Amino acid sequence: MHEGIEKRRINLFEPTVDGHRSRYLGEIIRGIRQRHPDCLMRLCILEAQRSTSGYREFLRPLEPMVEYCPLPDIRMRGRFAEEYSRLKMLRYCLTKFPCDDVVIPYGDGLLPLMGVFPQWLLRRFVPSGIRMESMLFRPEWVYPSPRWKQWIYHRIRRWAICRWPGNRLHLADDNAFERSVEGIDNYHATVSKVPEVFDSWHLTQTAPALQWLCDQEYLPWESIAKLEKFPVISAPGDPSLRKGTVELIQAFLMNVGLDAQLVIWGGIPGAVDQELKARGVPWREDKRIVIIEKYVTEEAFRKLFSISDLVILPYQSHLGGVSSLFLLSTIFRLKTICDQRAWLGWASKHYGHGRSIDCSNVELLSRALQEALQGQSVPIASKQVAMELRRETMEGGFRGSWCL
Repeated sequence: MHEGIEKRRINLFEPTVDGHRSRYLGEIIRGIRQRHPDCLMRLCILEAQRSTSGYREFLRPLEPMVEYCPLPDIRMRGRFAEEYSRLKMLRYCLTKFPCDDVVIPYGDGLLPLMGVFPQWLLRRFVPSGIRMESMLFRPEWVYPSPRWKQWIYHRIRRWAICRWPGNRLHLADDNAFERSVEGIDNYHATVSKVPEVFDSWHLTQTAPALQWLCDQEYLPWESIAKLEKFPVISAPGDPSLRKGTVELIQAFLMNVGLDAQLVIWGGIPGAVDQELKARGVPWREDKRIVIIEKYVTEEAFRKLFSISDLVILPYQSHLGGVSSLFLLSTIFRLKTICDQRAWLGWASKHYGHGRSIDCSNVELLSRALQEALQGQSVPIASKQVAMELRRETMEGGFRGSWCL
């Protein structure tokens, strides 16, 4: 403990809590509170983030555990403007709310910028004596890009993150962690491996899962018969260009006679719709495509996973990070098609699960969908592998890693 301070002061700095970040942040809060029950823990986020669906689901129940400290909404324009604005918000966080530790859960954007700065300049933003801890989701340099510009950019990111002057850096990627152990990547911070984190749960029978989804207005009533009768291809996660939504819809529509339902877990964003129009893909006319327009809660996520016959992860440029969706499909031994690049390609071989292909090739993806539903071989993880992965991700290893 720190001399002269009765309670350890810990600031959680995360301006954006959309998507999966709110879930991770909630797990960190629980873990720190379990380890340091008497600490003064502050949650430093933007006021606007408190109205997001992720905050309401994962963080609002934890409000009694933390003190809320609002951040100023600093917006800038230009290259690297978002990262620099976050750094300025971090300075506000540390000067307005002095602390002993600052936890930056999602460090991929901020850490490289902090690593580039010389020490004297960084001290203008981060006072000396503050212990910094963060997690890195996307170590792209572990999986080199064939494009030379991207390759150079990733190497610069690697150099900058290795120079990050924090105390502890958590890595979820097995290969990135092994590189640090072998001395290939020499970090300034102490490096630890953290597993993905899931609550312990099991799949539900299809009929009650469908009934729940209809009762909660995730699916229209007229979809029940089709979803019970035909195989369900699930595209979990918010649709986007980088997650291959365009290629997936185009590939699915190429199979005109395919008796299946494609369920997309989120509204189609404008950029995806525009690209589909540019390619001449009449996706709105195909009644086999079901769009989940509502925010997918944790319970809805589990029900949607339960009705899935085939999980499809056709990522395009989202190549550097661990996919929790792939890990869940492995744990529940669901047929999976994923991209062959970066971590997904490695994981498919490592766990012996899923068919990994070049998902940017629409014709190849279309054939893979058809073959998978026709019963052709798609590797499925062994029961032992699935059980070991479940144990690793569902027994609290993530929560116990923070603020040691």
